[in-house]
Amino acid sequence: MVSVQIQKKDLWFLSAIMIFLIGAGYVIAWGSENPVLHGHDASEIVGGGGTIQSVQVVGNTNIQSTCNWLDMDDMIIILDTNGGDILLVFSASVESWENSAYGYLRLLVDGAPVHNVLLHGGNQGIETFSMNWIEKDLAAGTHTFKIQWKGTPGPVFNPCYEAIQSGAAYPRVFNAIELN
Repeated sequence: MVSVQIQKKDLWFLSAIMIFLIGAGYVIAWGSENPVLHGHDASEIVGGGGTIQSVQVVGNTNIQSTCNWLDMDDMIIILDTNGGDILLVFSASVESWENSAYGYLRLLVDGAPVHNVLLHGGNQGIETFSMNWIEKDLAAGTHTFKIQWKGTPGPVFNPCYEAIQSGAAYPRVFNAIELN
């Protein structure tokens, strides 16, 4: 008998993989000559009079967090949308903060924070984190999507828990996909 135990932290990772695969399948189907998405046709995947778009940026430089919000290098997408919902998916492997230390990721849409994720660095090793968000009913036009991060204040002997994202070894990836 085989026993598999899934921890709560694993569900976030699995959901990020599923969303990415669904989004990638959606983009691949759209790029084919005769897209078919489970009984839907191409006429259903256009929005606001234009073609649905997908943009992906990849960061492959090494970066370090601070105790203040800091833009993650190469994690900015500027997209001229048709209006509607936008799926935003981010993932990265981060060298953890010290045991029991925390950090944060946040997503900004047009300069305003819309979603935060708390990161726990309990293993002092490489951990993969993801953040998924659907920005609903976004007006047609040009919009900026950005990922920021920060560490948290530490004790007196270590005033800030910082983390390193080794993009050269573990690229960080940010996707924006129009849904309608």
